[in-house]
Amino acid sequence: MIERAAPALDEIRAFVAVYESGAFVAAGRRLGVTTNAISLRVRKLESALGVPLFVRTTRHVAATEEGHRYYTLVRGPLEGLDAAADGLANVARATVHLAIPSALVDAFVERLAAEDLEVHVRVTDRFADPAKAGLDVSVHVGPPPDSDHVARRLGSTRWVLAATAGYLERRGRPRSPEELAAHACLRFASPSVETSWVLRDRRGRETVAALGSGFVCDDSRTLALACDRGLGIGVRSSADVRTHRLERVLPRWSLPPLEVFAVTPRGRARLRRVARCLDVLSECVGALDA
Repeated sequence: MIERAAPALDEIRAFVAVYESGAFVAAGRRLGVTTNAISLRVRKLESALGVPLFVRTTRHVAATEEGHRYYTLVRGPLEGLDAAADGLANVARATVHLAIPSALVDAFVERLAAEDLEVHVRVTDRFADPAKAGLDVSVHVGPPPDSDHVARRLGSTRWVLAATAGYLERRGRPRSPEELAAHACLRFASPSVETSWVLRDRRGRETVAALGSGFVCDDSRTLALACDRGLGIGVRSSADVRTHRLERVLPRWSLPPLEVFAVTPRGRARLRRVARCLDVLSECVGALDA
């Protein structure tokens, strides 16, 4: 007897998604993967089963007789697996293990008060691989490193320069990016210390501004606290400027927007507690520019 490799669950899910949606593109959108990934999974499944499941043309995808039969065989067990996952997802006070940048901590904690979520939070401004760190979600500012995990875009953030009125009265208000070199600039160290900020005006023109020496830290929340205490000019969100009663510095300029991503192991985002946590995180990112 010839032994064939058992089909992988993601291959079966890809087949069911194509069968039910009638297209590889729609199946990719449904599962949150590329069309090429769906096509590869279906081909692997067909190879494992030893039969064609679809007839493909440039304009049409149709199930073969074997495809119809296979769908009737796998749909019930697949629904059972989904029901089992949902049952686990709804266990009371199930924990979400999360890594989050310190810049998002305040907004996230504020929104947790209205959620029935138990969250174990690791605060880090460096990317934490969710599989290696035993996490459900790892939030990263900027494009995350390539991996086999699923990256979901939470939104983008716009950062501006700000300081307390007291600091600006003591040291003066810079009138151009070049004048930042004469000020105490609160600089991030990850791992090297920032020496400049890229600033963009309202017309989209960019300039690189050299920074004066000042407080240095590898934690953005501590840098925010230093800014609130009047130690210098720092990078803050638009929401921070209002809620912390700061003053915009160089209001015609801001830093280029940064995209924020949530990285999860494959399949983890289907758990309801993780899906809700992702929704809350997306709300937090949106609140930074509110």
